[in-house]
Amino acid sequence: MVSLSSRGGCLQKPNFFGLLVSEQTLNCGIHPCPSKCHQLVDHSKLKCKAPVVVKCVNNHTVYKECHDKVNCPTCKRQAKDAARRAAEQTAHEEKMAELVRAAERLAGVAS
Repeated sequence: MVSLSSRGGCLQKPNFFGLLVSEQTLNCGIHPCPSKCHQLVDHSKLKCKAPVVVKCVNNHTVYKECHDKVNCPTCKRQAKDAARRAAEQTAHEEKMAELVRAAERLAGVAS
């Protein structure tokens, strides 16, 4: 049951630092409701926008909002760089194969 204050927001209680925080958590189940004034009873539908720091699967530090999926910019950049390098390597190998064929044709003409 959600308790509403007389002003319409979530009831606030002081935390360890003496700051008022809501007793209701958002859909993440971790962070308290930041609103001091609203008529919402079901907090499970609110996206949590609290800033968090997490690690991606490759152990890179990612700064995001709590409700966002982990989209690591470092991993994205590394994947893009790897794709670019692979394309450059393929182009290089094709050019080398073309040069080898040209050299073989010249060697066949000279004999």
